[in-house]
Amino acid sequence: MDQHEIIQLLGAWLERPGPLYERLTAAFEHSLRAGELPVTTRLPAERWLAERLGVSRSTVVAAYGLLQERGWVTSRRGSGTEVATLTPQRSLRLRGQQLHPLAHGPVIDSYLNDDPLDVIELSTGAPAWPTGFNPAICAIQPEQVTPLLAEYGYAPHGLPELRQAIAEHYTRTGLRSQPEQILVTTGAQQAISLLATLMLQRGDTLILENPCFFGAIDAFRAAGARLAPVPIGAHGLDFRRLGEQVAAGTAQILYLIPTFHNPTGNTLTDMERREVIRLAQAAHLPIIEDLTLSFNVLDREPPPPLAAYAPEGDVISIGSLSKIFWAGLRVGWIRATATMVERLARLKSVSDLGSSLVSQMLGARLIPYLPEVQRLRRDELGARRALVMDVLRKKAPGWRWQAPPGGLFIWAQLPAGDARDLAQEALRAGVKVTPGTTLSVDGTHNDWLRLPFLITPDRLQIGLERLLGAWERYERRLAAGAGRTPNSVEP
Repeated sequence: MDQHEIIQLLGAWLERPGPLYERLTAAFEHSLRAGELPVTTRLPAERWLAERLGVSRSTVVAAYGLLQERGWVTSRRGSGTEVATLTPQRSLRLRGQQLHPLAHGPVIDSYLNDDPLDVIELSTGAPAWPTGFNPAICAIQPEQVTPLLAEYGYAPHGLPELRQAIAEHYTRTGLRSQPEQILVTTGAQQAISLLATLMLQRGDTLILENPCFFGAIDAFRAAGARLAPVPIGAHGLDFRRLGEQVAAGTAQILYLIPTFHNPTGNTLTDMERREVIRLAQAAHLPIIEDLTLSFNVLDREPPPPLAAYAPEGDVISIGSLSKIFWAGLRVGWIRATATMVERLARLKSVSDLGSSLVSQMLGARLIPYLPEVQRLRRDELGARRALVMDVLRKKAPGWRWQAPPGGLFIWAQLPAGDARDLAQEALRAGVKVTPGTTLSVDGTHNDWLRLPFLITPDRLQIGLERLLGAWERYERRLAAGAGRTPNSVEP
């Protein structure tokens, strides 16, 4: 990026309050949060910038020092100052800041008395059993389990029947797969953790969307990765920023949720998927695609998985039955090359020696019913999505959101205030919601909420009424000057 362009990004920084170096620091932070200064961007030399801005060199030195202290930039003698990736240490500190308000928020007295307020859960992405799907299908007969009981019961790769069923499913959808390309995991969360452990060393850089599924953020942080966020929002994935991050050549992995993104609902088009593959292959960058929500189609069928665009094995796919059948069915998988699966199986055996065989038997039995359950979910969740959208249109006209074509969530932006404060107000009213900072890589998105449409319509209606009642009270406090201003998150 041209040095003069960086100066233009600072805007009217002198109009900010406070000492000059703090004003300059705040202007840089605003551009960094907005994604306008990509990772590894070289900032102007101190003397040059001071001359262009008409300030002393000590002002620029102090601003750069504060940016470095807060983890935004790195500086080395003889190499200048450049935008940093999100270090593991700063990632962990941000995560603590994001979770603190909810983890330690006040609990109203009625939760603890003899007649506790029934708290409605609008923060989870955990679906109950599909309405209209006969649970008797889950019954396992003794003669079916007896052969397994003769074995010692460890299967790090997964139950052969389930691996076969998953491979056949992929092949039917246009992605030719063999059972040896499938590793069964205890849910998609374990799949992400295994891949993070195998493919990343502490200090490696991983590119991912921002916001993103918090389970993935936590897994990559636990592996010690530096996180390089790419904005995703109402207009989809920021391909300009993605191209800059990939071209920088500092990343070891690209992690994406290309289908019904959690939390935004965005789905990459066929053309966008081809562009992702082109960028990654040019940089020899492996891709992990998380397809956990891909079965939850509400409007139209999405394009094929990214792996279908790169048959040579550059894309590793994660899948799960938990979001389409039942959250308690902890059956997930990884589709990769046979060689990668062998390495992952050795790593998994150190972790748990293999996932529950009984759960895997149930998974193998349920996979043939996927088309039927997808139809049931489309009807069930489609109606609940419509309910949420109708309530928001009528009672929260100032909120901004888009109808997701699939998945489980509506990503809604508040017109003012901080979603963490609103979450506290909502908790007092008996409804639990997830503020955007919980799903943020860098502590931003504090004016966003993730709203699932999973629970029964009657409880969903009550939960939304409680939430919007809390919003009215919170909005009045904001108007009176008692609330926090938007985007007031410290780095």
